[in-house]
Amino acid sequence: TALADENPWVRHRAAYALGQIGDARSIRPLVIAIKDPEWNVPMAAAEALVRIGDVRAIEPLLTLLQDTDRDVREKAIEVLEKLGWQPEADDRGASYWLAKGEWQKCVEIGTPAVEPLIAALKDESRDYCATAIRALGIIGDPRAIEPLIPMLSRDDVRPYAIDALVKIGVLAVESLIVALKDQNSYVRRAAAEALGKIGDTRSVEPLIAALKDAEW
Repeated sequence: TALADENPWVRHRAAYALGQIGDARSIRPLVIAIKDPEWNVPMAAAEALVRIGDVRAIEPLLTLLQDTDRDVREKAIEVLEKLGWQPEADDRGASYWLAKGEWQKCVEIGTPAVEPLIAALKDESRDYCATAIRALGIIGDPRAIEPLIPMLSRDDVRPYAIDALVKIGVLAVESLIVALKDQNSYVRRAAAEALGKIGDTRSVEPLIAALKDAEW
């Protein structure tokens, strides 16, 4: 219960003490403590998990690889590596490489990486989100199309989203045609740009209709 105390110093000392005791029952509370807003609590929790050294910490730590907080992701990676965990060519491996910013590794994993990459699109960080978008475009899985369309509304990652949809190609045409009528004018413009680069004849009539768009 001290890990949930209002006083951050108490939480820090509790995490440290649990590491010294080394009881496996403290693994999950310590994993949760990695998300603590006070910087010294996650540090102590991570050190405690490494000291306990129980592989049962790996599964809950893997869930933190998709956390929206970069510091949480980095701390989870640190503990996983010290526990000797090695990424494989699956969705968890993709989450690991994405959290490290090595999107090329996600591309090498291929289709198993698609779901973690799509989940990363919810992140507000430009670099993290752009990294996921670039990988999705190269993998070219059609599951990425619908999640990529809303990315056309974000100024910070719009060019990456356009490029990814163009790489996916003809499979994205129907969704981009629908996006020509989106309420957001930036989405409409980006959709038109992507359709022009893809060059599919199905987009000709919708693009002609878009010439009447009120946004110049």
